[in-house]
Amino acid sequence: MSRARRKGEPPRVKEDWIDPFIRSQVGWRADREARLLVKLLGAGGEIPISKLSSGETKLLPKLKKRGYIEITAARRARLTELGATIARGAKKMYPEFWE
Repeated sequence: MSRARRKGEPPRVKEDWIDPFIRSQVGWRADREARLLVKLLGAGGEIPISKLSSGETKLLPKLKKRGYIEITAARRARLTELGATIARGAKKMYPEFWE
């Protein structure tokens, strides 16, 4: 139910009260790992390692150890189900970075 605004009354802004709390716990910007996982998700879940920057390539062993990605025999980085879930969560948490 929406009511008309009276003259001089400031507009009401619907604010999600939990969002600032969560962001204060996890940070206000997506980290490099999350950005790489979202990049892989946007590429269909798999991308050749040669298409990654040197900084992203250095993150691959760390992400593989955590179980977020797999390295295929064809030298491609592929998201695991866990990595895809984390990438979808990062897209929801930081939508301003992926638009």
